[in-house]
Amino acid sequence: MKTITISAALALVVAALVVATSASAQGRQECKGTLRLGRDGGLFFLSPPEGSCEINSSQEGKVLATCTPGRFCRVEGIVESCKYSGECSEITRVLSVRRR
Repeated sequence: MKTITISAALALVVAALVVATSASAQGRQECKGTLRLGRDGGLFFLSPPEGSCEINSSQEGKVLATCTPGRFCRVEGIVESCKYSGECSEITRVLSVRRR
């Protein structure tokens, strides 16, 4: 009976560590500048010297409701590192969009 309790406690500790690690990898951030349209049709900002800030395809409608590619825009949201590059961040959930 104690073995099950210890196993359950270990599982909870491991789950808590995974959640804490995921939360630290994400963060609220603002990307701003000239909104650009990529060759693949995706939206992004260039943010030198860090790299680029992409808008997740599921969130593009929220951005395009307020902003136009080729114009200045500010997008605040939940940001994660891009899966393919360490010099790229991706807004996976848009919280606010402003033209100035």
